[in-house]
Amino acid sequence: MKKQYWAITIFVVSLCGCRPQDLSSTSHPAQTQLVRKSAPTEGREQEDLVIILGRSGGFAGVNESWLIYSNGRIELPDGRELEVEVDQIYELLEEVEALGFFDINTPKPGISACRDCFQYQLTVNHDNQKKTISWEDDQLVPQELWTIFDEIQLLVKQYNQP
Repeated sequence: MKKQYWAITIFVVSLCGCRPQDLSSTSHPAQTQLVRKSAPTEGREQEDLVIILGRSGGFAGVNESWLIYSNGRIELPDGRELEVEVDQIYELLEEVEALGFFDINTPKPGISACRDCFQYQLTVNHDNQKKTISWEDDQLVPQELWTIFDEIQLLVKQYNQP
């Protein structure tokens, strides 16, 4: 009886980290600044928010989001902010549009057998268009979504050097 209790307990605890949550190495030039967030962004205009990338789930129950603003500000999951060149943001938005993000059909959710997968949510707001797409690791989705995800991560990595 004790073995069954522990087996069930371990099983339930391991599933808790997999519950999906709603998510509303090159160095770069010296003008890049890394700043600590000292106060909430309440006073800033929110209309310049152009990309939100969220990732949640996995065995550890990760919940991360990257917020990218048209003025070059990027909010990282750990609360820090990066300041990047505005041209970099517009190049990223142009690539997102060229990859056909606004024409991608939203993947249909299926029953997932993956217990250590991430759930992703990508929102892009550009040129009077706004679209959100959600998907999971084990879901069959267009390669363009992964390309956009990689491009965002690459931009952050370029500017987030120690």
